[in-house]
Amino acid sequence: MGAGDSKKTVRALTVFQSADLRKRVNNELQRHYRDRLEEESVPLLQDAVALVEEHPERFDLLIIEHESASLAVLKTLLDLCGFGAPVLVSNKAELFEGLLARERPPEVARVSSLEQELEHILRRLVLLGRLPPTGSVDSLEYVAISSSSLMGVQPLHADVFVKIGDGHFVRVFKQGEVIVPEALQKFIESKKDKFHLKKSGALKALDQTASGLRALASPLPQEPEKAAPVLIHARKLVGDLIAQVGFTPEAREIARNSAMVAIRLVGSKPKLASVLKDINLEEGGLIANHSFVTGNVACALAFRAGWSSESTFFKLWLAAFLHDIAIHREEHAKFRTSAILDASELDSDQAREVRLHPIRAGEYARQFTDIPSDVEQIVVQHHERPDGGGFPRALHSRHISPLSALFIIAEDLVHAAIENPGLSVLGFFETKKEEYSRGQFRKIRTSILGSGSGL
Repeated sequence: MGAGDSKKTVRALTVFQSADLRKRVNNELQRHYRDRLEEESVPLLQDAVALVEEHPERFDLLIIEHESASLAVLKTLLDLCGFGAPVLVSNKAELFEGLLARERPPEVARVSSLEQELEHILRRLVLLGRLPPTGSVDSLEYVAISSSSLMGVQPLHADVFVKIGDGHFVRVFKQGEVIVPEALQKFIESKKDKFHLKKSGALKALDQTASGLRALASPLPQEPEKAAPVLIHARKLVGDLIAQVGFTPEAREIARNSAMVAIRLVGSKPKLASVLKDINLEEGGLIANHSFVTGNVACALAFRAGWSSESTFFKLWLAAFLHDIAIHREEHAKFRTSAILDASELDSDQAREVRLHPIRAGEYARQFTDIPSDVEQIVVQHHERPDGGGFPRALHSRHISPLSALFIIAEDLVHAAIENPGLSVLGFFETKKEEYSRGQFRKIRTSILGSGSGL
């Protein structure tokens, strides 16, 4: 379903025993879709199963009262209808554990903040192209952008604003200005380090960045070291804007051209020692820097493992660009296994967002029409572990694809190099000998260690 299909009717099936909840959901849907809404409501899951069995393509949206849902019947309904993103309305913050392994786990809207969370969910589904635009998405006027992203789009192609109150914005930089760091610092010191562009300005910023990368992609720049900051700024900008304006054609072009530029910079025979020296880019823990370094390390490992084609490098680097694109808090990127996540102090909502971010990122990868499907697979599997201790699906090594396994090893190596700056690559693989003793992990480790000197 195209996001531009703004006049298309939305067909919703709602399953509620509570009349009050059903009314609240209906009011929210009416607010967004008005006369474009066709809603059918039933009290029991069994009734919904019967409806969907009879008309499997009838509905675009499924909203279910969580407390009245039997897990077995709910799974049956989801399997029947194949809805892209059903929504559970719940008094509980947690989701049925058995649903996390689905290709597209249900969204969850809490009863206590139902209207706000349902609006957020609808907006996300619109941006992913699964529902036609709503009034709330169309009316989005201002888009938040961080100071670091702002520094990467110079000179400004749009006015820049700060928020001074509910719905009130004041312009602080004019279109055409070149911002110096000192000018930003005074706003950061006053705790106004989140700036805003008008939505049209955000789209211009993406287009401006896409054009710059297009120029970098051909020919290779004479000073390749200057391209690295451009790639990092591009990743940061897309990460800032994607949840607000969607994975636009310009954003997809940025991702694709970033990968093309990066693999040309890293070369056909990347050396691990060379790419690992750039680990200092991790200073500050920026997700964008991490994506850059991980992409380079993954390509170097692939070369050592004998997977040295340009198409393999492109897949790995594009996966690096996308893999954490659905994380919007830098501190959430450190939770790498289920055990670490379970032991964290994150509340259940935050933990669920971290646990599901590989699937969210995979949804963005799916919006490309001209890249191999295994890019999505790498993105979705990048937090899995050989022993089944990863997330979101707790896959064991035999179910993790070869490129995903190599990408996971690359991430492990990057984190190990940050935590232990003196650790050699040989030392790293020695510490992982037992963990990497299964399936593709064992094969990759053996290939890399047997590839000769230079580690």
